[in-house]
Amino acid sequence: MPDAPINDEDEVFQETLSRCQYRPGIPISTDIQEHCHIILDEQLYGDALTLLGDLVTSGASHPEAQDKPAFVPIPYHIELVSALLIHPRYTSQSPPDERLELASKSITFLRNTLQILGPVNANLVEAFSLSPLTSTRTSRRSRIVLERDEGSSGSETDDKSKKVKGVIANKGRLRNCAKDFWHIVGWAFNCSVMYPKRWQYWKVYLDYMLDVLDADWKERERLDREGMDGVDGECDYNMVRKGLLMQYLSGVGENSSAMRRVVRSVFADAGPDSLNEFKEVFDSETKDNNGQKRKRADTVNFGGYDDDDECADGYSSPVRADEEDEDDDEMHIPLVDPYLGGTESIALRQRVLSLVRTQLSSLIKDYC
Repeated sequence: MPDAPINDEDEVFQETLSRCQYRPGIPISTDIQEHCHIILDEQLYGDALTLLGDLVTSGASHPEAQDKPAFVPIPYHIELVSALLIHPRYTSQSPPDERLELASKSITFLRNTLQILGPVNANLVEAFSLSPLTSTRTSRRSRIVLERDEGSSGSETDDKSKKVKGVIANKGRLRNCAKDFWHIVGWAFNCSVMYPKRWQYWKVYLDYMLDVLDADWKERERLDREGMDGVDGECDYNMVRKGLLMQYLSGVGENSSAMRRVVRSVFADAGPDSLNEFKEVFDSETKDNNGQKRKRADTVNFGGYDDDDECADGYSSPVRADEEDEDDDEMHIPLVDPYLGGTESIALRQRVLSLVRTQLSSLIKDYC
């Protein structure tokens, strides 16, 4: 009998299976790790980002770079860098001439890490985990420390004697502030409607995290199928089940179905219910440098309506954030559609839903 015809999709998958798009990783030496730790401890974040970025991209110009190993920063350092992208002290509450430099260097490092090393080799599951690091007893003992912005904090991946100063490593550490990933998603989309100054940072972080979740799922699925090569039976997807997306879904509150909380976060519209469930992630996040609450941007006057009036449908008029009383150097923010935050926000909402729907089709029954 003639052999069964080979499906085109099978050919593509087998070709992809035979190669990995990421460079293999090797740990950085203890001396370099110690040096990175000291720079972060001194809060010299610009220097730290330069060093970490050079480590990840070293050898990238080599003709055979794909087969050459790249240095892998420890997950704790990757986690701290990601906080520089969104923490208000280093973004919306910092001087205009400083906020863009750190944010730009941070996202460049994070994207290079994802593109060069990949989510598995870089251990992004640990870097972006929102699980508590300490036991209940230890948490009680360290609660006083977390109340101080400039306290010190360690990591499970580090020597317990090593501490890092600064708000992003302690009280402002993302895993100490966010209840779960869907808290972050819901608050980010609330910002897209009500706080456009914060949305300009959260949208970059959310876009990157969706890329991480997508790449992590695909790489783990590839490794699972690679492990099944030549083995009869269905794939059990052990690697996928240990992935970041599954971790985020399993961490949803016990009193709510995981999928219902996901949907509520995706459709967060800065209404009373959304703001009550998805509160600001960082303390005083929407306040300016003077400690005053950032007001919603001035509304455009239509047909003689007062600026504070609301439209008949319950939504405020479109807002123009660049009309706020801000510094002249403030980044220009375009007109924002009040319905679900405009096109950028809607596109990211669709990505979240698509990610969950398409990639969990075979496993979603375990989380409904």
